[in-house]
Amino acid sequence: MERRVSPIRFFLKIDLMGVELQAKGILGHMRNNFLVLFILLGLFVAVLSGLAEWVPLLSTFCASLTGGCADTARVTFLLVPIWIWGIFIYVALLLSMFRFSSWFSHLFAGALGVELTLVWIMISLKSYCVYCIANFIVIFAILLLSFRREDFWRSLSLCMIAFVASYFIIPHENKLYASPGNQVPRSDALAKVGDDVITEEDLGVVVGSRVLELEKEVYRVKREQLDQMLAERLFRKEAASEGISLDDYVSKKLAGMPVQVTEEEIEGYYQENLPRWKDWKGTQEELRGRIRSFLEQQRKYEELMKFAKSLEPAHGVVIYLKEPTMKVSRVNIDGNHSLGPPDAPVTVVEFSDYQCPACRSGHAVVLKVREAYQGKIRWVFKDFPLRMHKEAAFAAEAARCAGEQGKFWEYQDLLYGSREVFSKERLEQFAAGLGLNSASFGECLESGRQKANVEKDIAEARRIGVDRTPSFIINGRLATGVPALEEFKKMIQEELSRAEGKP
Repeated sequence: MERRVSPIRFFLKIDLMGVELQAKGILGHMRNNFLVLFILLGLFVAVLSGLAEWVPLLSTFCASLTGGCADTARVTFLLVPIWIWGIFIYVALLLSMFRFSSWFSHLFAGALGVELTLVWIMISLKSYCVYCIANFIVIFAILLLSFRREDFWRSLSLCMIAFVASYFIIPHENKLYASPGNQVPRSDALAKVGDDVITEEDLGVVVGSRVLELEKEVYRVKREQLDQMLAERLFRKEAASEGISLDDYVSKKLAGMPVQVTEEEIEGYYQENLPRWKDWKGTQEELRGRIRSFLEQQRKYEELMKFAKSLEPAHGVVIYLKEPTMKVSRVNIDGNHSLGPPDAPVTVVEFSDYQCPACRSGHAVVLKVREAYQGKIRWVFKDFPLRMHKEAAFAAEAARCAGEQGKFWEYQDLLYGSREVFSKERLEQFAAGLGLNSASFGECLESGRQKANVEKDIAEARRIGVDRTPSFIINGRLATGVPALEEFKKMIQEELSRAEGKP
């Protein structure tokens, strides 16, 4: 007997099916949204792991948690760094979701196989990396979201093929399982404690500026001797072309270089070297005569070396001896006052102290350099008040308070030009002299809200190895002390030429 279904039950069943389909559609849409979210998160992790090799903050973050980032960042697969593979896979997964959906499971299965190899290696070597762990969590989440029963065996096969291939290629290519006695240390490794490697870069952060000063002193000695050797060889060539001896040639040139030494110069040299004269037995006239002779000889030597320099182009002189420089890791300049275009090819970062005598005397050179390259360079100022200068940090806060009213650089000039104690009253007088709103300036100074920014600059200086003032970082090159004006210009010009592609 045929059973009749009531129209109400029939339509109710159809309605329930529609609700079920709609619910499945909503769930599928949510799943896809989460998939995209985790793929983008994985892409972000891959980019971070790559940047960790160049951005000290990221590598320090990893080292503080796990300590294995430096080793894993250099792991390659088919000679390509793993983090680049990560970026490629996540971008490919994202594209396959929207354009080539049939490829998604194949790509992910291969990526999962390689990821399992990396996890196995990480556990075996006990070299844990926070970015690798984060990436594994992302991969596992994508696996849960994208799992399809009908693709299980095919995906498992591809995953195992990728696992086996990468398991044999990655350790062999990177020599990860060499015996301890045969392990080749990193080229920049200086020492290690267990698996924790101390590199040349790590040591450079601590002693870089001190070593640079020693290297520059060695360079000065070498360059002085080199200039003398070049001058002698140039003079020999010139003497031979004139058919006279070297001594006759030099005497002839010296005779044509009359020099004069003033009484003021003699007195200046005398005052600068007072301790040297305590054992002098002769008269003051005799002493001054000797000082005059010494200064004349020194002046003649300088003129002779200048003349030798003028001969270098005609004789094709090329100097390969380079002045030592120290490259500094990226400096964080967010929130610091700056002059010049943000996209300038050369950025000069100045670390200074308002009570530092060298900083005060060198400020005139700084002003001339900024004026000479106005519009061509970006000049960034960072505070580095030394502990020995008790009011320097407070003065730095005051300059930043003036900066809130657009008068940072003008206020800075007043600080450098003053030799008075930087009391609160004096700092407020400077502000009043510039026409600043006294109430706002006083409130800023009283609240201490700029103190954290000053301390942030101090921490940044220590992080990159700056240990004295003034120090300048010119496109990553560290220069300590205030270079002479021409030397400063030379360094900037070199960086401008490099930016323009000139040799």
